Amino acid sequence: MEKFLLIGGIAALVIGLIALVAWVEHKRKKAIEALFTSRGDSIWIKPTQEQKAAALDAIGNPPELKDGPGGVKWAAEAATAKPPLWIVEHSYSRGAGKSRRTYTHTMVVTPVPPTWATTAITRVTLWNKLQGLLGKKGMQLDSEAFNKAFQVTTDDENFALVLLTPALQEWLLSTPRDWSIRVTQGLLQVYVPRATAVKLLPPMLDAPAQILARTTPELFAA
Repeated sequence: MEKFLLIGGIAALVIGLIALVAWVEHKRKKAIEALFTSRGDSIWIKPTQEQKAAALDAIGNPPELKDGPGGVKWAAEAATAKPPLWIVEHSYSRGAGKSRRTYTHTMVVTPVPPTWATTAITRVTLWNKLQGLLGKKGMQLDSEAFNKAFQVTTDDENFALVLLTPALQEWLLSTPRDWSIRVTQGLLQVYVPRATAVKLLPPMLDAPAQILARTTPELFAA
């Protein structure tokens, strides 16, 4: 009898935890929906397959987002914002059983001139530091603080030098450590490797405008 009660108690606990997680996620999505609605943006909190595909196309089908449109959890478009934005939360899983792992990304994207060279700006990792000790350093700028904090990879160092003005470097040093920034295929992408709490979305939504305001104006005339 005690064994059955124990099993029943564990089952009830698991069901309760699952219900709690679902409730928290429901509240988060309602808050996300309210945020974008209050801004006058379009929001698809339960997107159709067509809307998922359109959203993924709009942000350039980034390589991090495995499983394609099927992984899109929600998407929003701020067409009247300056600059205009697409925002997507995407999730996919790999492995099975105890080794199964879910990967989630939130990405904010705006269009930039298609002539801009592919460039990635990410925080320096331990692996980057080890490579540096072996003489394999990434692109170096005048700011030692920036070089210590960020790894820059680019198809065109001259473009990256013009893009990364001192003002932009200083601003990037103030951003959260899990932000990554990439220019590719005529798009500027700002993304984090997680689902984003509602209170952290506004800074991400403002990031493209902050970046574009701090870079060299001549880039837009190219």
